[in-house]
Amino acid sequence: MPAPTKPAHSRTDAGTIILHWISAIAVLTSIATGLRIASDAPIAPISQFLSPILPQGEIWTVHFIAGLTLFFSSAAYPLYLHRSGLHRRIAVKRLLVFTLPAAKRLRWGAATRDTLPPMRASYP
Repeated sequence: MPAPTKPAHSRTDAGTIILHWISAIAVLTSIATGLRIASDAPIAPISQFLSPILPQGEIWTVHFIAGLTLFFSSAAYPLYLHRSGLHRRIAVKRLLVFTLPAAKRLRWGAATRDTLPPMRASYP
């Protein structure tokens, strides 16, 4: 029986996975602590219903730290893509030409070639 073949390249990398899970945990923490903060409002039926399973204690600080974590991990992703050279991976195919190493004028010419209608002279 032949050995299974591995793909030539991986579809993701460790940095993306780490940033993804940091963001996911920050979002879930923000939701849980935000619902707990909202449960103190007199008109919050869903938050009050979920109150027994929500975190308790000093929630505001955890909520604030989760928000900052989400902000900085979101800001770190474009920087990570640029520094690691992975920005072409998420480029829209039409805009992929902007990520090629070429002169700026050449890239714009390639991107706008088929999107603009041909110019026709109109004489009276």
